[in-house]
Amino acid sequence: MKCLVKVMLLMVIVFSRLYEANCYFNINDVMINNFNTRKYSIKLKANGGSFDDYDLSVKYNSTNLPVPKRVGYDFIGYSVDDKVKYYSLVGNIDEINNKELYAKWKTIIYTISYDLNGGSISSDEEISTYNIENETFTLPTPRKEGYDFIGWTGSNGNTPSNVTIEKGSIGNRTYKANWKIKTFTVTYKNTAGSNYASRLVNWNSSVPSLSYSTGVDKIFTGWTYNGSSISGVKVKSNITVQANVRDTMCWLQTGQAKDGNVDRLTYMQSILSQKGVSGRIGYHSEGYKDFVSNNYSYSKILDAGNYLLANSPSTSFPYLRWLGMFCENDYGIQLR
Repeated sequence: MKCLVKVMLLMVIVFSRLYEANCYFNINDVMINNFNTRKYSIKLKANGGSFDDYDLSVKYNSTNLPVPKRVGYDFIGYSVDDKVKYYSLVGNIDEINNKELYAKWKTIIYTISYDLNGGSISSDEEISTYNIENETFTLPTPRKEGYDFIGWTGSNGNTPSNVTIEKGSIGNRTYKANWKIKTFTVTYKNTAGSNYASRLVNWNSSVPSLSYSTGVDKIFTGWTYNGSSISGVKVKSNITVQANVRDTMCWLQTGQAKDGNVDRLTYMQSILSQKGVSGRIGYHSEGYKDFVSNNYSYSKILDAGNYLLANSPSTSFPYLRWLGMFCENDYGIQLR
């Protein structure tokens, strides 16, 4: 490298003369300059950094030293006797003549920014800064209720993954947490306690209300969880719900011819009362007499109707046209 050195000598005579001297030196991580005119010798050590090509000149006894570069570090100046005294400008070159100057560095602090996307990281886990000298580390795993963490995206790309930052890495970084909602199993039990069905349900979702098949003697009243209705229950774990039913409510009804005997209906009442079934005697709009029982369970009404037919002689019902059983679930059957 060519180095131009200008030394101005003030002569005693009335004019001035300018002397120019050229010198050559190699630059890599150590820069040695020899100024033959006044025999300046300066050694610059990059101390892990490097120099670009640089024309160094001395004018009026001052010079500007080159600024070295080092990945991951900021240059803070040159030191003499381990004390930083110069950055670039040296006002008096005699101060550094025949000395070694060492570049001093400080690590650049890089930031790590997080978009937790509804999750959280405890303060003692979060790593928000790093530098080139830090040992290899892995970003913490955030938490979010009801979700599984599936990885970071951002400075590492668009595919969610865990992130490990190797020693020697540089640069500010930004990451976004990615989540997958958890699913849980809702198991449905029938009235006998056996499995009836199951469903996969997302976290914090309502329990699906499935239909439930019953016989004509029962009516489904809904599903319960821990003894209470599933209405308002949010699924946050695997749960089991129970089917609930009640007896179907039914009644007996008879019909007689217009000339039917009311006494026979009263007699029928007395027979049914032996089975604990009560009712009333009324009339159809056409004038037919009938008997209508009160509401009882399906099994009790069926038993009472069969008991009536089995324990009443046909002579007691000369005008009985029919005997029917009717239920609240629209089930009906003609017993006679």
